[in-house]
Amino acid sequence: FGPRAVGFFVAACAAAGAAMVFRQPLLMLAGLGLLAGAVLLFVMGEAVFRPALGFSLGFAGFTILSVLFPFADWPLRLLAGKSAAWFLSWIGDPVELGFTAEPVRLILVSQGRPFEVAPECNGFGIISGCLLLAILLAFSKRLRVIDKVLLLALSPLLGLLSNAVRIVVIVKLAPMVGSHYLIMHEIVGIVLFMGTLAFLWWLVTGLPEKPCDG
Repeated sequence: FGPRAVGFFVAACAAAGAAMVFRQPLLMLAGLGLLAGAVLLFVMGEAVFRPALGFSLGFAGFTILSVLFPFADWPLRLLAGKSAAWFLSWIGDPVELGFTAEPVRLILVSQGRPFEVAPECNGFGIISGCLLLAILLAFSKRLRVIDKVLLLALSPLLGLLSNAVRIVVIVKLAPMVGSHYLIMHEIVGIVLFMGTLAFLWWLVTGLPEKPCDG
């Protein structure tokens, strides 16, 4: 146990204690993230302080986002549908977006073809993936504060853009693939998901790091 590992562990215990006192589960999730960093520092040593910090914040962010997912579904679906509809209109396709009743579904109609914007299409996976990768990289590297702020602010927007592009590509390819629609749907989703994260990784690795102290 080095001083930083001890610091992470004490902070984790403090967060857990505060969670019990204030009856706030999110503080417990933050404590679990700090505990993950303490374990990494204990196993790997003080040299991995920055990766441990990024891992702790990323782990805490993942657990918090998991709790927030049920509340974000419909707002994200609406945002995804409107974004995709805007892109389709921009390239000249006639498009409509509306709801059906019992059960309530969000339907995107492009050139007379209806597409449901289902929960899997809300973009939560790629948006949260971009944000978590940005957190991990931003605090694992010695970046300037302004670069960290911009990275954390813009990464969810990159995920939102990627999800809108995914919906547009699926809508445009659907008439061409016929009965192979589901296979095309999965391939497009996987390619854009991995491609977006790879692009974000490439973008961050190009950012200049601050010089080491001393």
